[in-house]
Amino acid sequence: MRTVYSHSRLNRIVAMSDLITNIWVVALISVLLGVGLGVLIARVFARDSGGRTAADVQAELDQYKEEVGQHFTTTSELFRDLTEKYRDVYNHLASGAQSLGEDAMDQTRIEFTPSNAVTAEDSIDHTDQTEAASTDTDRSGDDPPLGAG
Repeated sequence: MRTVYSHSRLNRIVAMSDLITNIWVVALISVLLGVGLGVLIARVFARDSGGRTAADVQAELDQYKEEVGQHFTTTSELFRDLTEKYRDVYNHLASGAQSLGEDAMDQTRIEFTPSNAVTAEDSIDHTDQTEAASTDTDRSGDDPPLGAG
């Protein structure tokens, strides 16, 4: 059995096959363009991040933390040394003043030891007391408070 097609019907079949072929060509070109564009975008973003991986970033962060820790350890040691040197200078000056100027000086001497060292809390309390004392001495009973009259 042989199928006989008319000329117009044959033209429609050819046109339909051309349309299907064109659809496949357009789809193939779209896929290729999409893949190419994706690769291009991936390279741009990889270049912006320096091509680093999460492990690289974590290693860099760990190294930075180590450097910060070493910095603060060194700073602590230097402050300890500075405090010891300050204590030595203070004791030297106090003993020199006591031995060289016994007649001119009162015989009281404050020993500088860590147990009687001034702390930050003492400084704050002392500052508050100093400010309170200065405001008490600044005002006399005859003067009105600021902003009055």
